[in-house]
Amino acid sequence: MDIDPGQAIQELLKAFEESRTRVQNLEDTLAAEREAAAVVAAERAEEQEQHNHLREKYEALKTTQRELKRALSETNAAQAQLVADTEAYQEHALELTEAKAGVDKALRDLQARYEDLKLKKTRKTNNSSEIESLTAEVGRLTVELAKATKQKRCAEESYRKLDKLYNEELELSDGFSKRYDQLSVTNKEVMKKYIALEKESSTLKEVLNFFLKTRRHSKHSQMCDDLKARNLKLREECRTLQTRKDETEKTCIEVIGAAEKIHKDDAQLRATIDTLRTITEALWNRVQNGRVPTAVARILYDAYMDALPSSIHERPDFWSLQPIAKIDTNLRDLLASDPVCEGFLERLVYLPMRTVWCSAARLHVLAFNPTHRYHPKRDSWTLAPDICVGPWRELFLDVEDSIFYVGTYRVHDLRHLCPGGTPAPAAISTLKIYHAANLGTLEPDERTKVIKNGFPSGILDTNCMGLECVGFNHVLYDSLLRRSSGTKREVQETEPEEWGTDAKRLRMGSEEV
Repeated sequence: MDIDPGQAIQELLKAFEESRTRVQNLEDTLAAEREAAAVVAAERAEEQEQHNHLREKYEALKTTQRELKRALSETNAAQAQLVADTEAYQEHALELTEAKAGVDKALRDLQARYEDLKLKKTRKTNNSSEIESLTAEVGRLTVELAKATKQKRCAEESYRKLDKLYNEELELSDGFSKRYDQLSVTNKEVMKKYIALEKESSTLKEVLNFFLKTRRHSKHSQMCDDLKARNLKLREECRTLQTRKDETEKTCIEVIGAAEKIHKDDAQLRATIDTLRTITEALWNRVQNGRVPTAVARILYDAYMDALPSSIHERPDFWSLQPIAKIDTNLRDLLASDPVCEGFLERLVYLPMRTVWCSAARLHVLAFNPTHRYHPKRDSWTLAPDICVGPWRELFLDVEDSIFYVGTYRVHDLRHLCPGGTPAPAAISTLKIYHAANLGTLEPDERTKVIKNGFPSGILDTNCMGLECVGFNHVLYDSLLRRSSGTKREVQETEPEEWGTDAKRLRMGSEEV
């Protein structure tokens, strides 16, 4: 059956006009999508500005926290001074009691009685002045406590504002996600239209090829050439649409990356706010109770030790160090038997099962001592002696069944962070703390009774010292290695937690306690 060329051309022209209309519609749709992308970019800039504003609020909150910490330190110092003044007042009160007894014994001598009464009056005047100064000091501490309370309220208000800003930012992020979903749907529709246009173009090409095969006149040939040129132009427009589609997809990917970054920054900021809230609550508990829980003490000790240098060039990596002796070796006798090592005896620090690493880097160390020492003959408690703070010390640690030399350390007194002491962490051997407090020779029942008599809580508190690594004595280390008699390091597949529970230490403590 022959095809009417005129009718075929009319149909082709009609199809071309429809394709042209669809291309125009696609261009309008792409223009609308570009406008939507511009709106998204503007919203992104606005969200970035809000994020920067939130960051400034966060820095201001950190400044407030540092001021609060400084004020609490001053309050602790003032409280310590008040305690000292109170003890002095008690001593004066004892002296007044003795003076009164002397007056009772000197009733027969009027002149002596007069002199004693005069002395008593003088001392009473002095004590009145001290009482007035103590009263003023108490008033000053009350004012400082009120200031700390006010600063805490300001911090809580800042936390509430930050929560409000965070919720607003979440709402903006949700709106941003909805806009992105709409843009994705529009992009899918554009893709469908593009595929349909490709199919129509293929159909048009087939019709054109068929017509070229059946053309008979030059006029028809010219019309076919024009139609072919229009078809090529239509394919060029399709390629342009494909390029715009690729650009739209690239913009969508960038928008997704920006949204993920914003969510990640929000999560980090939220975690930082929670950390600041924990530290602030810990500081507030110190002001109210005067006693720091173990979990809070860990935060305070870690914050102090984290400010120290994180690497020492002279100190080898801990995992490359070799043990210098077995765990049952008398370390002082070992050093004393060597002419080179003997000179370091005065700088020796070895506290078995009473130390923990500050971090996985195994550089700085925390050591624990009992706050008091028991005297069995007098049945009394006295403050335990301190490790000398400041001078450099040669530190030895117990690891598994061996003793290691780990370097030269400076001792920091951390009692100002937790006045009055705290319970020892779970990784510290309770039995070793008892031995350091001179309770190791007592029976368990008797030891428990002695501790309860001295400490109503039934827990012997400990003071913490920070040991900062400042170097490594290679002369001492090499000399000890030569005398180690082939002691080898035991391979450890996993690293113990710094403050975690050491099952071996707790087992030893429970069996021997």
